[in-house]
Amino acid sequence: MINHARIDTNLTQFQQELKLKLKDKKPIVLEVKDDKNDHIEIRKTKNNEYYDYKKFERSCRDIDRKEKCMDILKWIKKMMRIWEEDFINRDPDSMDGADARFEIGNYMQTKKDLKALIKLLYHQNLNNEILHTLYLMIRYSLFKDYIRANDKYYDLGIGNAPWPMGVTMVGIHERSGRSKIYSSQVKHILNDETQKKFIVSIKRLLTICQKTYPTDPSKNVVMFQ
Repeated sequence: MINHARIDTNLTQFQQELKLKLKDKKPIVLEVKDDKNDHIEIRKTKNNEYYDYKKFERSCRDIDRKEKCMDILKWIKKMMRIWEEDFINRDPDSMDGADARFEIGNYMQTKKDLKALIKLLYHQNLNNEILHTLYLMIRYSLFKDYIRANDKYYDLGIGNAPWPMGVTMVGIHERSGRSKIYSSQVKHILNDETQKKFIVSIKRLLTICQKTYPTDPSKNVVMFQ
């Protein structure tokens, strides 16, 4: 939350601009808690028990497309709001350092690069597989399972096709069944500059989420900013 007790004249120009932007904005309510047990079935074998992630991920395919888009948009807005409020509440003297300037640059770049994704989500025009994988990434982050959320980030960024990016031919002859290999795979985001930018931006927001809603260290990933 914004510290309204702070005197505006003490803030840097960047902080004041953010505070003005957030003035009269309604709070964004987003529940982030470790309640995975309520959503993902636990299966038991003779020797152990485990979460049935595959069943959970299959069930998410049945969720309405509009609902998925709106949930992702809400998550994006919430993480951006957290980032902005954090900037506003910092000591103005700390905003002049190299680290702060670097982070401000990342914030501005993230805000710019997310525009294309936000537009696709608003109009519900995002590719089905990308939408599904991004939705899973968001859901795992809401469970505070940042390792699984990070795995979905890599699925988006690298894909899970059996051939490396750009490799479609072997020697003179094209591999038999090549079209089948790619028809079921998510188009590699890193092959598209616009998509590459917005997935890197989402990764930054995932870091914000982990930092704001910490969990057991075993479920964390290395911070990225």
